[in-house]
Parts: sequence; structure tokens; C-alpha cells
Amino acid sequence: MKQNLIEKNIFAFYMSMNPLKDDSELTFGSYNVDRFEGELSWHPVRDKLFWALQLDDVRLGDRSLGLCGDEGKECLVTPDSGTSLSTMPSWALEKFHSNFDPVKVECDEGDDFLQEDLVFVIDGVDYAVPSHHWYNRSIDESLESGGHCQPVI
Repeated sequence: MKQNLIEKNIFAFYMSMNPLKDDSELTFGSYNVDRFEGELSWHPVRDKLFWALQLDDVRLGDRSLGLCGDEGKECLVTPDSGTSLSTMPSWALEKFHSNFDPVKVECDEGDDFLQEDLVFVIDGVDYAVPSHHWYNRSIDESLESGGHCQPVI
């Protein structure tokens, strides 16, 4: 049986912003140079079991959510190619919800684009997730606004 060896000890994610136009991609041993613009950032894996990376901070816009920084507490993030949702431990979720109310609210079309970016700071590099990827609008034609919005975290 022929085995294919991984070229390098790396992996890369490409997350499509429009899955109807372009597929997302996960590669092992290399990366597709056509899948990024700008500067490529490399981060060391801090926990090899979960491929976890050092998480310095999580922010809503410029405001820290205070999820990292407790003395003696390691703050890690695990990029997960198996889900399109963001998850976190219950203690972190409580802190997140204290900064952003999880209650479903009535909202107009486009309001899901008006929230602040959710920013993950990994090894000093900011990774901004636009609000329409973490704040969801569902249609409800019985409402004057036509829908509900709420965070999907």
C-alpha cells in the first residue's frame, strides 16, 4: 500500500465568505497561495491534542470582553473545521453575554451587518469576524420589521 507523506508540518484554513461562489478549504502539509491576500501569519500550536493556538484577547470592536488575562490561566483557541459555529466554555459564554445580550430582538433587514466585528487576537494578530457571521437575522413576517436578530454564540 502506497502512503502519501505530508510535505510540511503545517495546516491551513480558507473560509469562503460566499459558499455559493467559492468553496472553503482545509489543507494539510501545505497551503494554497491563491487562497489569501496580504500577509500570511503563522502561529505555533500550543496544545497538540486540539491544535490549540495562543489566544490573547477576544473583543467586540475595540472593547475587550475580558475572556483572557486571568493570572495563571492559559487562554487558548481551537480552530475547528468541523463546525460553522463559534463555541466557548460556559464561563466565557457568560462573560460574552454580559457584554452582548443573547436575547432575540426584533430587527430590520441588514441589521445583522451593523454590529461590531468579533475580533480574536492570536499571538498579537487581529482576526475580525464580521457581525453577519456571528449575529444572525431570522425572518419572521408576522413582525413589522420582518425578523429577529440574536448572537449565534
